[in-house]
Amino acid sequence: MAQLRTFQSAMGKGPTSKWEWHDMVSTELRTSLPKKEAKRQNIIFELIKGEMAYVKDLENIETVCVAALKQCGFLLTSIQDVHPPLESQPHNPWSR
Repeated sequence: MAQLRTFQSAMGKGPTSKWEWHDMVSTELRTSLPKKEAKRQNIIFELIKGEMAYVKDLENIETVCVAALKQCGFLLTSIQDVHPPLESQPHNPWSR
């Protein structure tokens, strides 16, 4: 369990980025799994690593691009700046 937490907190950086799912489970568990289940676990772990990389990319975009654009005033700060609430739209059939 501690290895899993280390992997998660590293977010794919450093030596833990090379880990695979089988590096975080006991040898006994790994050898007791049928080949089909081991393959399934490998696919699930690849999905998790891909999602972690995606989150890291989004955080980098937020840090580098979005925050700088907001600070310079080139980016609107809320959805209401782009699209006012539906209730205020004249063509809204649900507004009264």
